[in-house]
Amino acid sequence: MAKTRSIFIGDVHGCLEELRELLRLLSFDRARDELVLLGDLVDRGPSPVETVRFVRSELTPAGVRVIQGNHCDKLGRWRLRERQFRETGRKNMMMPPSDERRSQWLAFSDEEVAWMTGLPYLIRMAEGSPARGWIAVHAGFLPGVPVERQAPGDMMRIRHVHKASGKMLSLGEDFKDPPDGVVWTERWTGPESVVYGHFVHGLADPRVDEPAPGVLCVGLDTGACFGGRLTAMVLRQGAGPEYVSVPARAQYCKLGGGRF
Repeated sequence: MAKTRSIFIGDVHGCLEELRELLRLLSFDRARDELVLLGDLVDRGPSPVETVRFVRSELTPAGVRVIQGNHCDKLGRWRLRERQFRETGRKNMMMPPSDERRSQWLAFSDEEVAWMTGLPYLIRMAEGSPARGWIAVHAGFLPGVPVERQAPGDMMRIRHVHKASGKMLSLGEDFKDPPDGVVWTERWTGPESVVYGHFVHGLADPRVDEPAPGVLCVGLDTGACFGGRLTAMVLRQGAGPEYVSVPARAQYCKLGGGRF
């Protein structure tokens, strides 16, 4: 049966009840819909371990696809260094997570960690998909670089680029926007349209840019873990994007509250 809807959902960050509610609101049907989760299933929200297990047991067997985000990557790197410490005595030099997050990260099985760190960095929507011509990625792309040559670290972390040179910039002190920076979407020229997560532009509505005629960039992370909303973009054949969201049940994490 041909898919009639493409659905993309922004960063879940352990907000499992909001994810379940959004799927119910969308009347998600595995026979009719293709569904892509834009990464960062873990951290910040109340149920990261349960979220990963729900996605793996209930959604991916139904063909749902998931993109790797920077938080899953960070978890995997930390677990690898902890294993190396146990095996070799070489100290784990990564910044230590909070006690709560450490216990969560240790609760994942090796198989679950391998699954998270083996997820793709991007998904190009295929011919025949309602979302043909779109690419899904966690954070975004470095403008001026062909998609095939994008670095995984950039695709998981990019927010801003220098407004003159186009080089990727990091957030400043206290997570402030860097000076002389613009959001990468303002410099993206396509030809593909892009749907992404990672960057909370606001707690209510997704960010939509049209940096070139007919080229859209849609940021779907509306900060569910920060007390905002969990948002989906829905595409049907021949129609523009529709947005569906549910409010967070609580503010689980302070916005801008630390790298870990």
